[in-house]
Amino acid sequence: MEAGCTACGEERQVSEKDRAKASILLSGLLQQAGRPAEAIEVLEQAAKEHPGDAEVGHRLAIMYARAGRYSEAAVECERLVALDGRNIVALDTLAALYVRVGEREKAWPVVRQLLGLCPEEPRYRLLKATMLQEAGDTPGAMDEYLAVLDRDEEGSATEAAEEAVYWLDMMQIQRLLTVARDDPHVRARMKRDLPGVLREWRLRLSEGAQAWLESVDIDAAVAEGHPWGGPEPLH
Repeated sequence: MEAGCTACGEERQVSEKDRAKASILLSGLLQQAGRPAEAIEVLEQAAKEHPGDAEVGHRLAIMYARAGRYSEAAVECERLVALDGRNIVALDTLAALYVRVGEREKAWPVVRQLLGLCPEEPRYRLLKATMLQEAGDTPGAMDEYLAVLDRDEEGSATEAAEEAVYWLDMMQIQRLLTVARDDPHVRARMKRDLPGVLREWRLRLSEGAQAWLESVDIDAAVAEGHPWGGPEPLH
C-alpha cells in the first residue's frame, strides 16, 4: 500500500512538472504569434497552479518586464526569492528591475546578496560600481571598477569598466586642474603631495592616471588652459 502511494505521489509530481512545462511552451508560442497578453495570462495561471516552479516564475517576470509592467515583474521575483534566497536568476532580474524603476534603496541589499553568492561575478561588481558612482561615491565606484579590470577577462563588463575608469579619471583630473588654476596653494600641494590632495578631496584615480598626473608640469597645464596638459593618461 505504501509503495502504491509513493508511486502515485511520484506520478503526480511528474504530471505537475509536465503541466508547468506545457504552460511555458504555450506562452512562448503565444508570444511568437504576437499575443503577449494571452501569453502572460497562461503564465499567471501556471504560477497559481505551480507556485514552486521557478522556471514558470522566471518566465512570468520576464514577460511582465517586456510588457513594461515592472512593478508586477518585481513582485514575482520577490516571491521567488522568498521561496529560495539563493535563486540567482530571480535575484539578478530583481536587481535590474529595481535599478530600472529607480528603487536604489531596494536594489542595494539585492546586489549585496548577489555578491555574497557570486563574489567574483564581474557583472555584479560592475552594477555595484555604477550605483556607487550615481550615489556620488567616486572612490568606492573606482575601487569596484578596478576590481573588475583586475580579473583581466574579456567581456562586456570589462569593456564597460575600462570606459568608466577612463572617464572617472578624466573628470577628476579636470576638476583638480580647474581648482589648481584658481588656487596656488592647491597647485603647490599637488606638486609635493598629490596623494594627500587626492585623499583630502576624496578623489580616487587609477594607478596609471595618478602616475601620469604626477609626471605632468602642473604650472604649464594650468597656464595653457588645457585640462590634460599633454598626452592623456594611459590605462
